Amino acid sequence: MKRYIYGEDPASQNDFFGIVIHELPSPTKEIPKPVPFLRDVYALNHTSFDKIIEFHTRVLFPKFPPSLMVFNHTNERTFTDLMEKRFGKSRVAKINFSAGTSGTKKMLKDDGLSILKHGYQFPNPANILDPVKSELVRELIEQLQQS
Repeated sequence: MKRYIYGEDPASQNDFFGIVIHELPSPTKEIPKPVPFLRDVYALNHTSFDKIIEFHTRVLFPKFPPSLMVFNHTNERTFTDLMEKRFGKSRVAKINFSAGTSGTKKMLKDDGLSILKHGYQFPNPANILDPVKSELVRELIEQLQQS
């Protein structure tokens, strides 16, 4: 059974609302810890929370039914709380990012590096047909290389 995990960064004022969707394949005897792969990515701008919820329910959820939605809950809490009320605590995880050597930002980077070491690969931006999504993936790869 396919499991889809959403990573979401709700927009603060004059910012983009970021959505990244990964598919986590089911474990097998041959691959007990499968590596997730990127299914879709979005950067939404200048839209209201009700339109973003509608985008989730009408566009995203039918294509990629979420097993889990992980939200950056640091600065913009309203949308995450709305999603939790609407879809339940078992499907919504809230993360408050803190800086420093022991903070959650460091843990997130460490988790990301661990996933990369286990074989995660970004799709080649040149092979992504949608130019907007291609650019988002290219920027993400560039940012990670600078870290």
